[in-house]
Amino acid sequence: MSVGSETLVNELLSMKERIDDLYRETVHAVQSDPDAENALAEWNPAADVFENEEEWKAVVDLPGVSKADLSVELVQNILILSGTRSNGASRSHEAVLCERPWGPFRRQWTLPENIVPEKVVADYRHGVLTIVVPKNAVASRKVPVRAET
Repeated sequence: MSVGSETLVNELLSMKERIDDLYRETVHAVQSDPDAENALAEWNPAADVFENEEEWKAVVDLPGVSKADLSVELVQNILILSGTRSNGASRSHEAVLCERPWGPFRRQWTLPENIVPEKVVADYRHGVLTIVVPKNAVASRKVPVRAET
């Protein structure tokens, strides 16, 4: 390794340490005050998305989220999932370690053009939200080809 590349590596490691320190300070500030807004703001719940000819489907992990704190909206062909999860802190306990994300979340997906909006279904069971969006059958027809004579 040359001297120049060693200097670059040392600078990058120093920068990483400063970022890690800033992250730890931010997390500590949030953990120390359960009434504080979540400084790490929005988080993205894990989701799997599936599609076939009949439907589009999303399965989203939302453990600890109350049904009352969930919102599913369909705006044209954009599906918007939003809500919030509390941090679970109580006034009688001080957080020692917080690894589960909390606070507001928002996910959105652009759906295919051939959806049936009035038949969208959202089912929430055991902390898993399943959203099924039916699709219209794509009608196909043979197009006649005209030619000049």
